[in-house]
Formats: sequence, structure tokens, C-alpha cells
Amino acid sequence: MATKIFDVAEMVCEDVQAYVKSAKFCTGNDDAPVYAQCDDGAFVTLGKLCADSTYAGMVDYNCKYAYAPTSDEVALDDLWVVDIAEVGAGVIAGNTYRIGEKLVDLKVEAGYPSRVRKLKKGDMFWIGAGCFETAPTVGQFATLTANKVTLTPNASKQDSKVNFAIRASKPMTIGTTVAYNTSAYEQEYFVEVL
Repeated sequence: MATKIFDVAEMVCEDVQAYVKSAKFCTGNDDAPVYAQCDDGAFVTLGKLCADSTYAGMVDYNCKYAYAPTSDEVALDDLWVVDIAEVGAGVIAGNTYRIGEKLVDLKVEAGYPSRVRKLKKGDMFWIGAGCFETAPTVGQFATLTANKVTLTPNASKQDSKVNFAIRASKPMTIGTTVAYNTSAYEQEYFVEVL
């Protein structure tokens, strides 16, 4: 199974805080959302503000519902990507500490909020092979996959769709569990939003 990972390279949301939000992934729609588990690097669209988990009849002003795109022709302005924040990490007296060992294939459990980043033209980031329907080819492209949170590789740009250029790839280091350049050694891909 291919690894799902998302890592910022250069994105507008690094400078514009309004392009970073919290969201809870759901199936269904805004009238009947059903919380579901979500992977790092999932491509989503946002709905309305989530219901407040403490006060009945109120909304959570800091969190929106997130859904898999219902079409592969979603407008760029409506597209976000899940970027699970590091958990169990901190800097104390200049030393970085991490609790646990899992840094890839992170998942957000159903009903929990995660960080989402708005995608803008020119944004660049790294994603794992698990964020694609099939392995992409460097120098080619990818588009959204309807009703899924992944990208579908394409040999050429697709009209009327958000296109992602596959600019480069590199071997992904996952601890010491996978020997370098063996068949199990995965690539991560450098992607640019066009």
C-alpha cells in the first residue's frame, strides 16, 4: 500500500493565515454530515461551519465540514488539502522532542478536526504515492479524482480542470524499516498547482 504524506514546500498559505483552517472530514453533505476518517494529503472541498460539539444549536466558528470533491472539475478557489499537524512534538531549550515514531501515513480519526490548506496557483508541495490513484510520472500531470480525495495522473494537461504538474520525485525515507532502492522503497512527488 502506498504511503500518504503531505509536506509544504512553497505555498501562499504560509504567508496568508486565512488560507489555513480547521476542518472535520465527512461523507454526506452539509445537511447530513457523517464524520469519517481522513488521510494526510487528502484533497477536499469545504462546506459550512461544523456544529458545536458542546452547545446544541450553535456552530463552531473555527471549524468547517470537509468533503471529497464530487467532481474532477472543482474550481481551484474551492480546493483545499489536508495537512495533519505534527502531534507530540515540541522545542524545549533549543532541543526538538518527538513522542512516538509515526511521521507518515497519518490519519485523523472521525469527528476530529485537522488543518487544511487552501491551494493557489503556483503552490508547490511534496506528496506520497498514496495520494495518487496510480503512480504518477515526472514531467506529466494529475487532476482531481471525482468522489475521492486523491489525484489521477494524466499524460497531458486537462482543459477545464485544476492541473497539478509532477515536477520531480525522490526516494522517501521512512525510518529504518525499508532498505534504500529496494522494491518496497517509495517515491514522494514534488507537485506544482497550475
